[in-house]
Amino acid sequence: MNRTASFPTVPATVLAVDRTMDVSPHLLKADDAIAAANRERWRAANVFAINVIGGPGCGKTELISATVQRLILKRRIGIVMADPSTHFDSNRVNHLGDQVIHLDPGHSQMLSAGHIQTALNQLILPGLDILLIENISSLIGPPEIDLGENAKVCIFSVAAGEDKAAKFPDVVSCANLVILNKMDLLSLMPFNTEAFESVVRRINPSAEIVKISTRTGQGLDDWFDWLSRYVSTGRSG
Repeated sequence: MNRTASFPTVPATVLAVDRTMDVSPHLLKADDAIAAANRERWRAANVFAINVIGGPGCGKTELISATVQRLILKRRIGIVMADPSTHFDSNRVNHLGDQVIHLDPGHSQMLSAGHIQTALNQLILPGLDILLIENISSLIGPPEIDLGENAKVCIFSVAAGEDKAAKFPDVVSCANLVILNKMDLLSLMPFNTEAFESVVRRINPSAEIVKISTRTGQGLDDWFDWLSRYVSTGRSG
């Protein structure tokens, strides 16, 4: 059931987003109602939904792929990929299951609760335990939009530099988990992990931090441990 859901016009949920998230209040109110409906749908189906946020090249798709491959015998995982105008990322995960949905929200548009609502209509929710939503590749906009998810996971990478958490505090403040990926590159470029972690803890003291490399597998057990704890708590709550 590898499908493409394209949204050339979705009047109620196309959000005009700039760096300051200047969105009309009536649009936000409508989208909040849809987010609440999404949340109720996967609560009723006992599905735990995770919104995966990060900039281009941070490793969102690689993390999702590694997660499905590791947990395929333990958890039934659905995937929603927001990949404007291309199928590049979704094509990389299509082989991992039969509940993979490709979303094209269009250029310069944020992924919204309305887009996710349409994707849910194409998924068999009772056949899932976890829904991984790969948001658009941006650190501006997605953190502030409620899709109805149970948790937000934000990914930074060593390759992007240690200053990104400080430059994009909204990403950090919304996160239940902050992942620092591409730890295998530490020997090749300057990156102060202590300074990075200090900024994250100052902005969001409650967020957990996991350091990984999707290429080598370093730290992935910590990610899987976090995921197991959150899913178990969320699905039993």
